[in-house]
Amino acid sequence: MKAIAHTRREEDHLIEQTVEEHVRGTAALAESFANQWGDGFWGRLAGMYHDLGKSTCQWQEYLRVQDYDESASSESSEDEDKDDDKKKNPIHKVSHSEAGAAAVLEGFWDNWDEPNVSGPLTGLAYAIAGHHAGLADWRTGGRGALINRLATKNGDLDVSRLLNPLRQALGTGARQVDYPAELTRLDSVALNLNEEIRQWLEKWFADDGSEDVPREYLNLWVRMLYSALVDADSLDTERFCRPDQAAQRSRQFDMQDLKHRFDSYMDEKERLAEKSPVNEVRSKVLGWCRQAGHCEPGFFQLTVPTGGGKTLASLAFALEHCLTNGRRRIIYAIPYVSIIEQTADVLRGIFGDTGAVLEHHSNILPERETLQNKLAAENWGAPIVVTTNVQLFESLLSDRRVLCRKIHNISRSVIILDEAQMLPLQHMRGVLSVLKGLVKHFGVTVLLCTATQPALTRTFSDGQNVSFPGLPEPRQIVPAGADLYQKLLRAEWVRDYNPTQPRTWDELADDLLKHQRVLAVVNRRGDCRELYEVIKSRSGENLFHLSADMCPQHRSDRIGEIKALLKDESRTVRVISTQLIEAGVDIDFPVVFRALCGLDSAVQAAGRANREGQLNKLGKLGQLYLFSPMKPSPVGLLLKGEQTFKAMLGQKTEFDLFCPSVIKEYFNRLYRDVGTFDQSKYYELLVENAECFEFQFRTFGRDFHMIDDEGRQSVFVAYGAGAELIGELKRNGANPQLLRALQRYSVSIPESKLKELRYSGAVDETDEGYFVQSEAFVYDLETGAIGQPSVGFFIR
Repeated sequence: MKAIAHTRREEDHLIEQTVEEHVRGTAALAESFANQWGDGFWGRLAGMYHDLGKSTCQWQEYLRVQDYDESASSESSEDEDKDDDKKKNPIHKVSHSEAGAAAVLEGFWDNWDEPNVSGPLTGLAYAIAGHHAGLADWRTGGRGALINRLATKNGDLDVSRLLNPLRQALGTGARQVDYPAELTRLDSVALNLNEEIRQWLEKWFADDGSEDVPREYLNLWVRMLYSALVDADSLDTERFCRPDQAAQRSRQFDMQDLKHRFDSYMDEKERLAEKSPVNEVRSKVLGWCRQAGHCEPGFFQLTVPTGGGKTLASLAFALEHCLTNGRRRIIYAIPYVSIIEQTADVLRGIFGDTGAVLEHHSNILPERETLQNKLAAENWGAPIVVTTNVQLFESLLSDRRVLCRKIHNISRSVIILDEAQMLPLQHMRGVLSVLKGLVKHFGVTVLLCTATQPALTRTFSDGQNVSFPGLPEPRQIVPAGADLYQKLLRAEWVRDYNPTQPRTWDELADDLLKHQRVLAVVNRRGDCRELYEVIKSRSGENLFHLSADMCPQHRSDRIGEIKALLKDESRTVRVISTQLIEAGVDIDFPVVFRALCGLDSAVQAAGRANREGQLNKLGKLGQLYLFSPMKPSPVGLLLKGEQTFKAMLGQKTEFDLFCPSVIKEYFNRLYRDVGTFDQSKYYELLVENAECFEFQFRTFGRDFHMIDDEGRQSVFVAYGAGAELIGELKRNGANPQLLRALQRYSVSIPESKLKELRYSGAVDETDEGYFVQSEAFVYDLETGAIGQPSVGFFIR
């Protein structure tokens, strides 16, 4: 009998795809993907052996007895993380992934005098064994550990269980499997395997004179190979099982055409722009970025004060760099969803709704979640990707198939890290390591882009006396002596407003109400609501509240209203916000009050004051007032930043808040006080035993989270369309499209508060375990709190 990989039903009969057809199709795709960084040979091997286990009699009998139609339930990105033996479909109860892993290791299992020699084959084994279940740990994790899945209790490769049944079943009889025998055993001679291994070792372990330790990046190589395999596997499966859907992926984009569109847009923008010092600086920054784009790949740094046109200038750099160096993709990584939506809107205004711009984050607007957008998000199959830092780094450092699938398409790309100061300190070791590995081995260029550049090139040492090198010195795009922070100076720090003197909300309200147009930024959601209520009790005219207590759609709506009101200079506009507004949001107030915080946050807040420089024309500057609430910042990195800045204020009576050297000093001081830069044990789990290819992928992936949301739960709220979506969830249950739409109407709250809300009846739990606002309670249209109208029970 033929070895069948997949089937699809057409009218009254099943169409079959053989295992040989599938593995050869997957191998061709995986080879083309891995060729992007010079490892096409290893990609092809992964594809050829990944579904070897499907050629067993047991698998084939399952397929035939069930008369199974995979086109109705093929491997989708929503299901790919589930272990084979846990999938509901009966075909998946028979595990098939270990056989291929065993086959590539068979000839080397007992001859590991040099661990590095077997390294790339072990990398193949991780990828093949995990192509459905995800990358495994080598030793930890019980039966799920790779060593336990492949070896006997004595430590020998379990050939009798994994390979012998397959080889004994091969043949042409009715009860035998018709499958090429040469595809069940790695032929070292035919494949010229020893030469390929030699070239791999030379590539990864040659002394290039740098401080880098080769083992630092081997876990990234395994992930990239794994990504090439799982995307190839998914695409070939889709091509057979869902050909109509596969056809939706076929569009290609020409980077030269995208650059032409961008240049035309910028020419028109510059032609219409009024003559001003700010626009003159923006034009110079644009020119420097275009010029720098012709340089060789590597690390670059664009340090421009807020409002200096970094978003468009960085795109100009990336387009030039792609065309000069044969790069194929531009990836914007941004810390806040509000900035992502703003940036994606700008880019769509340039390139149109052509599919060239992929907006990928959890809170994407439903009308933008087209089939093409969904498919492109699975593997980042678009030339320009706008995403979150969370999505980028949790994919690059994940063990999960659905997240890893896209990362091979990061190779030979330009990554723009917008607001680079927002990189998480507690994970700096892993984040910097993966950036260095991408640049050194996968043809990536990284642009660090911010008004307050963090000190990332230093040697990092934490409270446990563990040190590691930071990034290599990046190429500066802005020439020395440009003095942009003086030329773009649009705000001044009001020094006689004592920043360390604690103030009550009533005292602060007195000062805020002296200004008709003012923004106040605080460090806590509760502080935001309390200050808002105090001011509202005195004057509620055009007063706005912004915090994460409001669902994303609510925040977007309010920011739109604020921007519209600010266009009329006669209107009063007062905004009380958490720090979500201060990094990259294009909003302009004459006066900004900022609760004491890290110096970088203070500078970012100042960037919302006189952003467009209109006051400069009158000989004035925007004003930044720093103040101390009665309560300090929440415990953690926010508090460390506040304490570091406060210490500088106590030691220096006079210093320029916006000076680059002062910002650099702040970051150096801040980094000295950090307890750990490796909270998830990147070195211990993924580097320490890398030369033996003993990685603990699953353990690290479980513990690595860019945002620490442990102890919090999401609640769907009845704001706007949220009420109708909640009703649909209750009536019909969850589906991926509905859950994505509901993300626009979700609020994250502490589990302790969730218990209170459930007890009071403010929140219900659906049968599927989702938490939703109760119909008996209301979502506050001002602050986002859930409460009973007559009682005022709020999320705090």
